[in-house]
Amino acid sequence: MSSASDRNKRTVEAFYQAEVNRDLETWTSFWHPDGVLSFWLNEMKEAIHGRDTLVQLEAAKFAQLAENRFEMEVTADPLADESKVLARLRIWPEADPRSAAFHYWLLFHFDDAGLVEELEEIADTRPPAGFGS
Repeated sequence: MSSASDRNKRTVEAFYQAEVNRDLETWTSFWHPDGVLSFWLNEMKEAIHGRDTLVQLEAAKFAQLAENRFEMEVTADPLADESKVLARLRIWPEADPRSAAFHYWLLFHFDDAGLVEELEEIADTRPPAGFGS
């Protein structure tokens, strides 16, 4: 594995740890200023462009989920193209670890400096009914 692939893999792992910890400052530090997020399978109508907009949305999500803590298992697999990492997430409510987990598969695209240029959802199983309530 190249040093860029290894760096990008570690970034994906830290990115999601920052999300679990609700650490917006760290989460923000991983994004390219022109970063793009596309979650087409989660009823998002259009991609979100720009780190500033992404940070506003993530801050709102953190506030909305303040009472609903969750656990996350992350598997980050660098691809042959060292600028890409496949992230497979397994997520379940912290309050009920025996409940059904749901899964996301996402593709990270990195620039040469290791910042996230694009994050695109490629598969998800959606939260089970009552998740986080």
